Amino acid sequence: MQRNRKWYAGLLAGAALAVLMAGLPVFAAAPVPPKPHLPNLPGMKVPEQTFQRPALTATQLETLHQQRLQRWYAGEDKAPSCAQSSKNEGLALFGFNYFPGTYWVGTNGNAVIFNNGYNLSFAKASDLSHPTVADVPIFDNVYASQFVGNTAYLLESDAVDVWDVTDPANPAETYLSPCGYNGQFWTDIAVSGHYAFLAAGTDGFYVMDLNGTGSVLGPFVNNNDSYSQVQVSGNYLLAYNTSGYVDVFDVSLLPNAPPAFVQQISFGGGSYDKMIYSSPYFYMLNLGYGDNLDIYQVINVATDTPSWVGSTSSAFNGDYLTSATLNGNYLVASGYYGAYIVNVSTPSSPSLYRFFADSSQVYHDDNYGAFVAASGSTYVLADYAGVTGFDLTGARTGYYITTSYLWGWDYNNTEAISPDGTLALELAGYEGVVVLDTASLSRVGFYENPVNGMLVSGNWESSYLYSVAWSPDGTKAYVSFEDDTASMGSGVLILDMSDPTNPTLLGEYVPDPVNNQIYAYDAIPLGSSTNLVNRILVNEYNGITGDDQLEIVDVTDPANPVALGSPLTPGGSSGYYARCSVATGYTSGKTWLIIPGDYNNGSNWVASLWTMDITDPTAPAMGVTLDLSSWGYLAQMAVANANNHWFGYGAESGTFKGLIVVDLADPGSSTSTVVRGSYPTNSLYGVSFVPGASTGPQVVATDGSNGYLFDVSSPVTPSYLRGVSDPFGMPVQNIAATPDGSNSDLYLAGYYGVSAYLNVPDYTPPTWNNPNPTTITVTPPPAPGNVIKVPVQITATNAYDPDGASNILKVRFYAVDLCGNTTVLGDVTTPTAPGTYTLNFDPSTSPVSGQFTLAARVYDKGYNSATFYDGTIYTILPAPQVTITAPTAATCGLVGTVLIKGTASVSTGYITRAEVFVDGVSLGLATLSIPAGAPAEQWSVAWDTTSMSDGPHVITVEVMAQDTIPVATSWSSFGTSSPLNVTVTNHGQPIYITSPSAGNVVGGTTVALSVNIASPSCVTEVGYYLDGAAVPFVTSTTAPFSATWDTTGVALGNHVLTAQATDVNGKVSTSPIVNLMVVSYTPPTLTATATPSTGNIPLSVAFAANVTGGIAPFTYAWTFGDGTTGSGQATTHSYTTAGTFNWSVTVTDGQGTTASANGSVTAVNPITPPSISGVSKAVNPFRLKVSGSNFQSGAVVKINGTAVTTVFKSGSLLVAKQCKSLCPKGTAVQVTVTNPDGGVSNAASFTR
Repeated sequence: MQRNRKWYAGLLAGAALAVLMAGLPVFAAAPVPPKPHLPNLPGMKVPEQTFQRPALTATQLETLHQQRLQRWYAGEDKAPSCAQSSKNEGLALFGFNYFPGTYWVGTNGNAVIFNNGYNLSFAKASDLSHPTVADVPIFDNVYASQFVGNTAYLLESDAVDVWDVTDPANPAETYLSPCGYNGQFWTDIAVSGHYAFLAAGTDGFYVMDLNGTGSVLGPFVNNNDSYSQVQVSGNYLLAYNTSGYVDVFDVSLLPNAPPAFVQQISFGGGSYDKMIYSSPYFYMLNLGYGDNLDIYQVINVATDTPSWVGSTSSAFNGDYLTSATLNGNYLVASGYYGAYIVNVSTPSSPSLYRFFADSSQVYHDDNYGAFVAASGSTYVLADYAGVTGFDLTGARTGYYITTSYLWGWDYNNTEAISPDGTLALELAGYEGVVVLDTASLSRVGFYENPVNGMLVSGNWESSYLYSVAWSPDGTKAYVSFEDDTASMGSGVLILDMSDPTNPTLLGEYVPDPVNNQIYAYDAIPLGSSTNLVNRILVNEYNGITGDDQLEIVDVTDPANPVALGSPLTPGGSSGYYARCSVATGYTSGKTWLIIPGDYNNGSNWVASLWTMDITDPTAPAMGVTLDLSSWGYLAQMAVANANNHWFGYGAESGTFKGLIVVDLADPGSSTSTVVRGSYPTNSLYGVSFVPGASTGPQVVATDGSNGYLFDVSSPVTPSYLRGVSDPFGMPVQNIAATPDGSNSDLYLAGYYGVSAYLNVPDYTPPTWNNPNPTTITVTPPPAPGNVIKVPVQITATNAYDPDGASNILKVRFYAVDLCGNTTVLGDVTTPTAPGTYTLNFDPSTSPVSGQFTLAARVYDKGYNSATFYDGTIYTILPAPQVTITAPTAATCGLVGTVLIKGTASVSTGYITRAEVFVDGVSLGLATLSIPAGAPAEQWSVAWDTTSMSDGPHVITVEVMAQDTIPVATSWSSFGTSSPLNVTVTNHGQPIYITSPSAGNVVGGTTVALSVNIASPSCVTEVGYYLDGAAVPFVTSTTAPFSATWDTTGVALGNHVLTAQATDVNGKVSTSPIVNLMVVSYTPPTLTATATPSTGNIPLSVAFAANVTGGIAPFTYAWTFGDGTTGSGQATTHSYTTAGTFNWSVTVTDGQGTTASANGSVTAVNPITPPSISGVSKAVNPFRLKVSGSNFQSGAVVKINGTAVTTVFKSGSLLVAKQCKSLCPKGTAVQVTVTNPDGGVSNAASFTR
């Protein structure tokens, strides 16, 4: 069933259909020297991300694919009609995933490889449904291939790409040739040895050497023939001309002689599209509607003429054939309707053995068989939808979708971003639902549509997927579907998304399971509140009445969804409704359904907007009807709370074309629900709110071809910000924004894929040649022939940004090969002078080598860019790589003659010699011949270590590479290995005695013996010798080689001790001698003194100890009685508190015997004496008053030394009594005061 709606009229018209029918981009030949494939269109942004590739074996392979990525982003390899990038001002493309279908597939029975024109995917032949590595970006078509064992040779438009698929889970790209020869487009490949033969149409064929630099010879052709296919048979190349003959060339003498024409095989004037030779038969097939197979016998292709054997003209049932291959006794061809397996075991009577049309997945209206591959028991059919495996019984063995045919009736229904912004759901037309990671747009999972391409009563029927939406909690997805022919029903699939890698079906809602006359074309969740959770709104077309209706469905139990109440028809019996929206969060607590659409009032269609209160979903209540007849049809409306005010942003496609803004502050009020503003554009079909825009509220809309970004900060006067387009120029079906408001990322759904843009502020693009012409220079100047083989500086001048120099983000430098492929050499963010940027470039770490021109690209902060290209051709020469593999630095030293070995490789030219150096002195040369790209080869040089001193030495190796590039002057380039530190030990391992030390040892005791050896693991035995004896008195065979020595019986006096080590090489080394004296022994005695032993604090005391007897060395341990300790024969200690302290000292001699001594020290607090300031008398009775300070209770006054009765009055006054007789009149006496603590005052004179 197709809905005949007026607002869908332009869906398949014009540019959209043209793009769908155009197929793949046309590849143009690159000029020499070329314009670089760098984006230089106004506003085009190049992504900063890099794509990861599996198991790459060389940095250069990754680099070459990155070059392709750069040029595909640039849009320069696509037809001009597809280049939409100029509309994306202010948007930085940061990811995309393109699913245009499958155009090629190949298999060797172990692995399956398939290509969609942009990516490669790999799968095990036994499990095609689960590719081991998916979507490896190569940004190219694969046109032909040849498998040699587990090596796949893939022919792309301008290169030969070689993969090792021994383990399909870890495919390794082992070789990628340089770009096409003079921009030649190749159509077929045949591989023999390390040569690839490439069909080149009117040019003939070329020969590429896959062992090294990928040099290309040719073209070779006979009589100006045009070759579309090539095949190798023994020593002969078969080059097929579509006029109906094969040219045979002898290729056995390569590379010493070029291919030589032998003969031309003619097939009676017949014209064929496909040639397959399997000795002794040629299988000649007409593709297209020719559908006939002729079999000829040619036993010796160098001499024989063909003889017709058999044919069939009925095996393919008149189908349009697209490809063919031979697999043993079966010729397998693909056509629009499937795969044909023809039994050719009897060449005279070939017959159809099996027709395979995937009855459950592959075929439907738009997807037909495109390519077939077979090997052993593995058969694979590729079509626009994906790849399908089958066997000789006609049973499907696997299926994998490769298209994302994003085409929904309502433009905004084909894409949904998860509530947390991490996942995107993309509808793949009939095939299913693709789950993508929004950060990288890589595929996470896939739900396969269970009703797609089914054969019902002899008719193909398919269930088309219309719309998709997430549940508010992100655990479910709702997908509306409809059968093309109305016999399969229509409804909503409810998917479990808890595991996004494997979505599963929970249940489905079918509104009319009996008659299949009600079609669901949209479903949205109503909210997360208690009343609305697990409630969805289903937008339906009633095929009986011819009108739309809405149903609220309870999906609490997904297996048994239940409609709540009767269908809703806000537009009456003649209403049609576009995708609805939900507005919630009002202070009233109400939730409103916003319904755009139109209805027939009996004479005209009236565009309208209805509001409905669904707070209670079991009893929805109509709100207002907004007449939009003066505007036109409202295709969709996005509602959002912008600046605490609810608005509806509508996509108009009627009388008014563009964006309208409807005030939804109170959807229940007809006076406030009005159009507030508008902006005219083309007819719009989808609109989304951008919650994360940093500059204020924004909405994005699509007209079905391109997108528009609007600033709606002012609802009355919304303004156009910029255009949004698909990076591949495909029509934009939908644009969605991250719903959680965390950023302003925009996700575009095109016909065949998705892309993601970062919404950034506007900047005026930068330029070059301002204020002076731009130059790119290399300093110091390169070697003759513009050869760069030493570190240089690459400088670009006169970069200019109209917004100011501070807005220049960086300048990126590129090497551009002679086919226009680009490789990033590095980024520079800081100018060396205004507008001047310099890159330090070291060819030894360069990602590429060979002949290149240079380019520089200036970026501003909005990722606008401009590129300057310099036409000078340079030769970049990375230094050859050399590695020392033997000896290893971890050996137990080197002895005798040693082979120094290693490997060497080079990416350009070939290595001619290796020179070995030890401590900077050359040992000699090894002559080599290692071509670029060849596996690293071994070299070796002998070294006689006996001519060197024992100890450490440094080995380095230098290799020299020479050119194969035809530049003006031959070059040579040198590479040096990392230094290898080794040790020569022709005289054994150095050994030193660490115990005993030189000096006395005591006779009759046990002495510990130990040694120090730098590499003890290299020693097998250590022996200890006394006085030069021939036999050790003790040995040790276990590291650390310690032992003990019993000196009982050893004569007193002088002796000499040595140790000898025997290493793993049998070398013996002797330690330096240790002089010892064996002595008798008397235990030690100890005396000690402390001076002074008393005094005021702080009291400093000198301690000294004296030992007699014993044997050195002596150690002394002091304790001072106040909690502190000391050491040494003599030491000092200060006492800071008063008291008596008991000290002790212990001495320990070399034998461990101890002796002790002790004593005590008394420290007292210092005394402050009293002071007399005056003496006066008092009478009746006579007494003396003594004035002063620091008098203590109990102080005594003395007169001329005689104590008298003293009365303590205070610390400053004493009274002396009964002292008159001691003070004669007229005679001076001396008065003093003595305190109880012993303090005595000064003497004061008193005369009576």
